[in-house]
Amino acid sequence: MSFTVTEIFKVDAEYEEEFGTVHPCVLATAEIVWRKSGNFFSSIIQDPHQCLKILMQATALVSRKYNACETDIKNPTSYLYSTFKHLVLAEVSRQKRHCELEIAAGRKRIEADDIGEDEKIYQKILVNQLRARMDEWMREVFDLQTLGYQYKDLIPQYGSSENVIRSKYSKNLLKLKNEIQTEMANIEKELNVRI
Repeated sequence: MSFTVTEIFKVDAEYEEEFGTVHPCVLATAEIVWRKSGNFFSSIIQDPHQCLKILMQATALVSRKYNACETDIKNPTSYLYSTFKHLVLAEVSRQKRHCELEIAAGRKRIEADDIGEDEKIYQKILVNQLRARMDEWMREVFDLQTLGYQYKDLIPQYGSSENVIRSKYSKNLLKLKNEIQTEMANIEKELNVRI
């Protein structure tokens, strides 16, 4: 690595940085920790600048502890190293979770793409049939939600609170569902009688 902690900080006295106050004694310790473990931790995270940023955060955390109770930290180098290691492991864990979420999202996209064209057409027909059965108010709310609007976005247009709009829409939707279920039950009865 071509940069050092002190080149980044360039200070002789206690100073304020994005993660908090950094004590000069802890800064000197950060230089030692960076020289001994910076390459290793950077290879784990695969980003030396991100790794240095984590060390800066650890330095600020240890400085806070150092300023609060200077006598409690017997070995500041070891304490800073442990703090740095825990923050690196937390970052690796966060990256792993992020990667898992991206993989899951990718799988969902692939599964969605696997739906055949016939299925997509069938779904569009069903949505259009349901939409045709809605009253004008419900159709407008449905269309706006399809465009990404939330109930709170509809307050100015309908002059009601978010809860009132949601409740009315839910009741109308339940009513439509019950009508369709009743019709389906009647059709099934007719088919059973004919057979």
